[in-house]
Amino acid sequence: MARPRLPIGQLGKVSILKLSNGKHRARARMRNQEGNLEILETLGDSEAEALALIHERARLVRYRVGLQLAPSSTVSEVAHDWLATLKKRVAMDRSTKGSLAENSYAEYDSVVRHLVTSQMGEVQMDQLSTAFIDFRLEQVMEEQSRSAAVRLKKVLQLICSHAVRRAALTVNPVREVQRLPGGDRRTSALSAEQWHGVVQLLRAWRQDQRGGTKPDTKKLEDILTIIIGTSLRIGEVLALRRADLDVMSQHPQLHVCGTVVITKTKGTHRQPVPKHSEQNRRIALTTTAQSVARYRLALTGGEADALLFPSKTGNPSTVSGIERLMRAFRAENAEALTELGIDLEEFTTHLFRRTAATFVERAGGLALAARLLGHANEDTTRAFYVVSPELVDPITAEIIDAALLYVPPEVLAHA
Repeated sequence: MARPRLPIGQLGKVSILKLSNGKHRARARMRNQEGNLEILETLGDSEAEALALIHERARLVRYRVGLQLAPSSTVSEVAHDWLATLKKRVAMDRSTKGSLAENSYAEYDSVVRHLVTSQMGEVQMDQLSTAFIDFRLEQVMEEQSRSAAVRLKKVLQLICSHAVRRAALTVNPVREVQRLPGGDRRTSALSAEQWHGVVQLLRAWRQDQRGGTKPDTKKLEDILTIIIGTSLRIGEVLALRRADLDVMSQHPQLHVCGTVVITKTKGTHRQPVPKHSEQNRRIALTTTAQSVARYRLALTGGEADALLFPSKTGNPSTVSGIERLMRAFRAENAEALTELGIDLEEFTTHLFRRTAATFVERAGGLALAARLLGHANEDTTRAFYVVSPELVDPITAEIIDAALLYVPPEVLAHA
């Protein structure tokens, strides 16, 4: 049987021989960029040193070929090569398509260090199968959490895609991994009555409080009004500046062109693009959102960069701070919110964003709702943001009735 052909950039079987002078010689074949075999040979004081040297020689050949990775590369090696390419994208201007936010890189790096490396770091890419990944994901779900398994699966899929591009894999094994159980989608959106009920509760919250720090209920009400009127993300709302609002035009609108993020190097700051650069968009304001916008503009300074919802120090408010305020409000008004028919577990700023998207989808269609949300893919809007009504539009009965309408010929003849 013929010997299998070595792929370009892959090191063949290494043979090690101890020479009479006490040195160890490692020798192996490797196919170069022209498709020809090269004989690699190294000498070391020990077997381990000779082996390490020949692998280093192989790495240099791959670099010359343009293939720093090979099917024999470990998951950890591929992961760190992938992170190195991401770091270059972090250095790009955030308004440039293809750039990557610093906090996104930090999240990927954390998953690689705490999940990928510990679960399968030393596994070779040519041994990474769908069955093995399924098994590891199930283990992570049992021993840690579903959230950890989801993060591992997402990052591993990106790493394997990178491996395919670097010829360390021919197909991405994560694509056929089974869907992780659980994680039911959120199913509620507010009605008009529930929204007005929430507003009344906010306005009454801690009004009789004496002493201590009183929560800024007006700020929270205004933020939620903007979200339910525009379907913005909480970070996008907190990033709004005077320059982003146009309340004097025929159709008052705001410009979504930034978000508030936290990074190790800069702390809490306004990022000059939304979550993704292509989500830059302009949205018309509802009547109530216009009122909030005018009120907030009157409170800000005259500078174009003045924030609508600054912290007490004038810096951007943090997403975690608003979410903490939401949790406090929910805890102290749990009974009243439940009486309104609101699911307490879903009472987050995301509920108000989902409510706006649901209203728009029902009246204007899925494509319009996706554009409002800043989604490039309508499937994301359908799966996670739009709440489908249980009652199918009764017009379906009229359509079928019309299609099945049959008048016998004899009746037509006497018509």
